Amino acid sequence: MSLMPALDTKVKALYAKLLDDSQYVELIDMDSLPEVIKYLKENTQFGELLKDVNPDTVSRTVIEDLFNRIVITNAQKILYFINGSGKRFIRLVIRQINLTTLLILVRALAKKENLQDYSKRLAFSQKDSKINFSKIIDSENWAQFKDELKDTSYFRSIEGYDDLNSNDLFVIEKTMERSYYDLVYKDLNQLKNDGNDKLIKILRIEIDLLNLIWIYRAKKFYHFTSEQILPYIYRGGLRINEDDLLKLSEASDIEELMTEVKKYPEYSFMFDHEGTDLDLHMNRRMKRYLYYQFKELFFFDDGIGEAYAYLQLLIDEISDIISIIEAKRYKLSREETIQYLIRHIK
Repeated sequence: MSLMPALDTKVKALYAKLLDDSQYVELIDMDSLPEVIKYLKENTQFGELLKDVNPDTVSRTVIEDLFNRIVITNAQKILYFINGSGKRFIRLVIRQINLTTLLILVRALAKKENLQDYSKRLAFSQKDSKINFSKIIDSENWAQFKDELKDTSYFRSIEGYDDLNSNDLFVIEKTMERSYYDLVYKDLNQLKNDGNDKLIKILRIEIDLLNLIWIYRAKKFYHFTSEQILPYIYRGGLRINEDDLLKLSEASDIEELMTEVKKYPEYSFMFDHEGTDLDLHMNRRMKRYLYYQFKELFFFDDGIGEAYAYLQLLIDEISDIISIIEAKRYKLSREETIQYLIRHIK
């Protein structure tokens, strides 16, 4: 018997717990951060995670880490209803959160912090990964940390670094991110003959957009050469192939880069802005574009596409809640708050 009808029922039940636009408006129009936290505790699926949170002292990173636990929990609920190769798609979401947690721990270690201090808040899944997070959190130094990653795909990213310092941190983070997207590339190649063409297309578009953002920022803020840019490029984009990426990375300045970018008019929305707004909201524009791609996929697909889309919509909701919390903390206006959201709110 196929599990797809049961999967559809489960995913729709999970989707029903997401906030609607009217709840977004309520949160945006609240006068203070304690009001926002109280509302989230009493009216959303995040309430249990927030029960011990002090709104006056909690940081955005702590809340984000806690909320990511729901993403993993719901992904695992969805995996129960999936057979075969489709499990790979859902595990991509879990792997991404596992990577986020690894990077948090790497930064903490670089700052000589005790990793045990992070244990109660971090989101990760050992069940769906070769990474033994319990042992990693017990690491007291970089050598121990590396040793615990020996049997994982991330070890090659870090094995050449005998010490962890601020100068190496950027390179280590970028290389680990590249390792994750190498896994995505491998999975998409293996899954392309199993259907889910719409989902694969969206994921490949995301790779294109991430590469464009990286090249733009590498050129504008770091003045990197092609040789410094290409090692951190992700493979598997939809429109921009390896030769195109080489040409983009060889642009002598931002003006020449923008000329090259115009060859991809479907991505022009990323750069059709002027001034600081272009740099400040570039990630948001990408996420908003993908948000509506996933929302369409949720309503017009079924099975794996619908399930994956739900998880991405949940991740975007978490990002928006964090933005609203930060807006209250810094007393931003309603209009300023809306600018930072992924979901479009009038």
